Order: sequence, then C-alpha cells, then structure tokens
Amino acid sequence: NTVDVTYCLRLDRASLSVGEKEIRHALQEGFRYWKNQLSFAPTIENGARLGSQNFKEVACSEQVDIQFLFGHGTLDAQQLAFLGRPEKYVAVTVRTDYDLKNLKARGFIYFSSDVGSHAYDNPGNLVERGWQRTRILQYAILHEMGHMFGIPHSGTGLMAEVFLNAFYCDLVLFEELNCSRRG
Repeated sequence: NTVDVTYCLRLDRASLSVGEKEIRHALQEGFRYWKNQLSFAPTIENGARLGSQNFKEVACSEQVDIQFLFGHGTLDAQQLAFLGRPEKYVAVTVRTDYDLKNLKARGFIYFSSDVGSHAYDNPGNLVERGWQRTRILQYAILHEMGHMFGIPHSGTGLMAEVFLNAFYCDLVLFEELNCSRRG
C-alpha cells in the first residue's frame, strides 16, 4: 500500500569488476521484471498490490527504504557486525525494520565484492569476477529483489537457495570449468 519506495545505491568501485552504468541498468531491469511478474498477483485485502510501487532513487541516508550495496567498502559498522563475514555471501537481503501498520520495510541488499581481498568465497565452482558477466549480475539482482518483495527461497528456479551456484555452472560450462552441483 506504499506508493513510493526510496532506494539508494552505493558502490565500492575498487572491489567490483563491473561499472556503475551496468549496475544501474541491471537494477532498472530488475524493477521492471518484478513489476511485470507481480502485476498478476491478487490484490491484498487492504487494496494494496505487490509490485505496484514507484521506486525512486535518492541519496543514501537513514531514511531511505532500501540500500543497494555493492562491495565490501559500502558496509557500515552495524551492517558488518550483522553479517559477520560478508565474504560468505554472494548476495544477501536484510530487513532492518518493518512497519506493520503501513506494511513497509527498510533494509539493505548486499552484493559481495567480486575482486580483491574481500571478494566472495569461491569454493572453486563460482566464476571469478562474476559481476562483469551481465547475466550473472542480472539474475543475482532479480533473486535478491524477490526477497525484497517477501518471496522466500523455493526448491527450484529463480528463488532457489542455490540458484546462483547452479546458474554459475550452467553459464560457464562452455568454458569447460568443472562445476559441481548440489542435488
């Protein structure tokens, strides 16, 4: 039932293999995708419709609804303490506040660095410098935006918990990388 949702974008450019232009484009594509997908959802009893919000970019502040954080250097002390060791995540969505009356949340979506000393942990089956691959970046954003809309992990598909692991492998099979799959 919220007409406008504010978001901001922070980048730690030194720890990313992709530029701001590509990230902004992927975010806009993600908003469009979910707005289209959720247009088929039923209206909630109070008249609200999922995905009908206008997403407006603003400067980062404590008042912003969603922070999109790309790279380790974007995390503040509280976010670092909450995540513990951010390198264990490729990406993660965290709700920091929820207003039950207005059905409105605040939080951040963190995308780990993909280069440098704080790059995401790679057990050997993930693509190095994954964010420079447009499709990997796009699907990671889509997955995390799904959580933003309250969609939990599913067994398969875009919202599967190990979606990115499998997707990384599918994407690079032609490069003859040895990808292990979870069953």
